[in-house]
Amino acid sequence: LDSLIRTFSGKESVLIAAIMIALAICGGTFGMGEEALPFVAILVAATRKMRMGRITGVAVVVIGIYSGYSAGPLNPFNTGIAQGIAELPTFSGMGLRLLLIVGAVAIGVHHVIVSGKKIQQQGLTLNDDIESCADAEIEPLNPRQKVVLLIMLLCILAMIACVLLFGWYFEQISALFTAMGLICGIYYFRSLDKTGRAFVSGACDMCTAVDQAHGSK
Repeated sequence: LDSLIRTFSGKESVLIAAIMIALAICGGTFGMGEEALPFVAILVAATRKMRMGRITGVAVVVIGIYSGYSAGPLNPFNTGIAQGIAELPTFSGMGLRLLLIVGAVAIGVHHVIVSGKKIQQQGLTLNDDIESCADAEIEPLNPRQKVVLLIMLLCILAMIACVLLFGWYFEQISALFTAMGLICGIYYFRSLDKTGRAFVSGACDMCTAVDQAHGSK
C-alpha cells in the first residue's frame, strides 16, 4: 500500500477509486461485509498519509464494501437467501443488480473523492492530526504474501464462474473458501499447527467485536 501511495502521488483519486471498486466486487460477489472492517485501520493510515483525513479512510472501506454488498449480484447472503425465500431462480435479475452496483459505486467514489480533496485543501482539519504518516516504516509484500493474494484472487474468480455456470450455492462456496484458507495457511506458514493458530487468532479478533457489542447492552 505504501508503494501504491507513492506511485499514485498526485493521482490519489485513481487509487481511491480502484480500492473502492475492489471492495465493492468483494461485497457483491462472496458477500464480504463486516470482514472488511480490519481494512479501516490500514486505509485510515493511507488517507492520512495522502492528507485526506481519517474520515476518508473509513468512507473508502464502508461505502466501497456496502456499495457492492447491497446490490449483491452474486451475494449469497442477501440476494441468495432472499430469492430462495421468494422462490425465485437463484441470482436471477443479474442485469438490474449489475446496473445498481455500477451506479452505487460511481456515486460513492465521486462523493468520497470530493470529500477527501476538500479535507486535503483545508490542510487536515476536521479534528485530524497534523502529523504525517510519511515516515512510518511499511514493509513491502514478500513473495509468500503475493502468492497468497494470487490464490485468493483465483478463488474469487473460480467462485464467480462456478456460480454462473454450475449454480453453486452455500455448500459449494463454503467448501471452496475452506480449501482456500487451508491452502493459503499451509503454504504461508508451512505448518498445520501454525495455520490453526492463525485461524484461532483471526476468529478471536472477530469475536472481540461481538463481545463488545453484547457488553454494551
